[in-house]
Amino acid sequence: MQSFYVRLGKRALFVLESGMSKKWIIGILLALIGFSWAAFLTENLPFNTMDDMNYLYQAKANSFPAVLKRIANPLTPTWTYQFGSIVGDQRLMGLRPVELLSWKVLLALFHYDPAPYYLFKALWLGIIGVFIFGFILFLTRNTLISFLAGIFYCTTLPNFMTLFYLSDFGLLAQIFQAAAITFFLLIYFRIEEGRFTARQTLLSCLGLLAITLLGIKTYETIKILPPLFLGFLFLKNVRNIPRWLGNSRQIILLSAVLLGFLMVVPITTSFQAVDTSGNVAKNTPLVYHWDTVYRFLIQNTRNAWETEGDIAFFSLKSYLPFSIARTFGFFLCWLTLFSALWMAFKRNTGKLEARQRHTVHFLALWALANLVALGLPQESDGRHLMAPLIPFTIGAAFLITQTYRGLSKTIAKIFVTFGLVGWVFATLTNMNHDMYFRKFLGGVSIAQEKYMPFIYKDDRGSESYNFENLMAYMRVPEGLCIWNMRFIVDDLYGDFSQLSKPEKLLSLHREFGKAYLVTQDEGLIPAQDKRYVKLGSFDQVNKSLYSRWVLRFKKKKAGIHHVYKFIPIQDSAGTTIAR
Repeated sequence: MQSFYVRLGKRALFVLESGMSKKWIIGILLALIGFSWAAFLTENLPFNTMDDMNYLYQAKANSFPAVLKRIANPLTPTWTYQFGSIVGDQRLMGLRPVELLSWKVLLALFHYDPAPYYLFKALWLGIIGVFIFGFILFLTRNTLISFLAGIFYCTTLPNFMTLFYLSDFGLLAQIFQAAAITFFLLIYFRIEEGRFTARQTLLSCLGLLAITLLGIKTYETIKILPPLFLGFLFLKNVRNIPRWLGNSRQIILLSAVLLGFLMVVPITTSFQAVDTSGNVAKNTPLVYHWDTVYRFLIQNTRNAWETEGDIAFFSLKSYLPFSIARTFGFFLCWLTLFSALWMAFKRNTGKLEARQRHTVHFLALWALANLVALGLPQESDGRHLMAPLIPFTIGAAFLITQTYRGLSKTIAKIFVTFGLVGWVFATLTNMNHDMYFRKFLGGVSIAQEKYMPFIYKDDRGSESYNFENLMAYMRVPEGLCIWNMRFIVDDLYGDFSQLSKPEKLLSLHREFGKAYLVTQDEGLIPAQDKRYVKLGSFDQVNKSLYSRWVLRFKKKKAGIHHVYKFIPIQDSAGTTIAR
């Protein structure tokens, strides 16, 4: 049988048999499906007028040497995810310089065309799908379950949320995490098998540190890797510490892992980033939120979007899946729980090779580490589930496959039927949520792109309307964005009957010297009311395959929005009045 080798020096790091290479064709197919789904849903979307503008500005304002210098510095300025409410240069240069480097490269190549940016991110989803496929295939030797699990992950809403927000590079960080985990396990295997020299171990560990550094400098969730690696090494060697510490290659790997903690622990105050006012930010304290763990795992009862009215284990209702349980759905939740209990009581691990057993132990620790990390952020943003869903998806696939192999033929048929129903239910539900999210927040971005020219031209007069002038108008160089343009009132996020009242608009006009109203409901504006001057109309649809096929299939017409300028009325004494 023909074999393919990946070598490090004179030794093969790992071997891929030709039989396995044929299975990887299915992995490539999975990557294409994941990429195509992401590209379909993000096609022709504009930059959103929130963080994207800030990142584009910072990409242009910071030089390549300055960004590369920040990437090369392994030290970290904070414990956890963000510096509170401060945005822009502080977060990008302080915590995520690899993201900023990506923005700079994309900006240099494609300028202000958002399409390549979205395609670049869609590619990441396909790569993560292949990693999940390969990980499960290694553990189970089951191509079908590996393929179905990869498809499931590629359709989950947390992934599309991070795809939609161009300024969220979480998926790119997961690629670095996947590479680091794969590299770490291969190093560990080769050391255990006595097939690595000290020199090869040292070179491999340097590569591992480089990959980990790039991951952490892309997104802070990758900070779990050094503690995860250390925990795994300790648990595997705790019963024979003298043997562990007496092996020079193990010492090299342990030293590299400990060195990785420089990327996790804020040990210095000299590397703290500076906000746009020149103030040095203080280290964010390490505060833990147990309630966030529950909301992420079981039932998300408080978030910025739709809340879960009940627990997924006892409901077939469809909520935006902002918990792991809701993302898996009723059937897969029970199937995974049953499989976990079966494995615990029957202790049926099947015939696993040494490498597979080590990988299962690592997987369990990886899932636990991600679960613990969910308690670091106070808010339960669905995008944070993108990272833990990787080990949870792999773990569920492994448990289900191993349990199936231990069942009788009759029970196994029922088990498989229940599992297929669960996979179809969860995957189709998640795809439906993806399309809803595309319609809702995609529509918001499209609407803002369409109504800003009306307001800009009215406010700035003859000044040309272009992307850079729009960023200046939104005060992006000051770290602001459309959220700070409070003189604009729109109903894109739902009911705004109170905000649209003349009293509110008058108050905004007094504060900013101007006020604009964007609404789909013309009935709010009396026909003869001269305080509202209509500037134009638009819909929330742009030319895309999504608009052409999905909306047509659902037989829905795009609503028409109208843009008004509010001009207060003065009485005979020259006093401004609301009515």
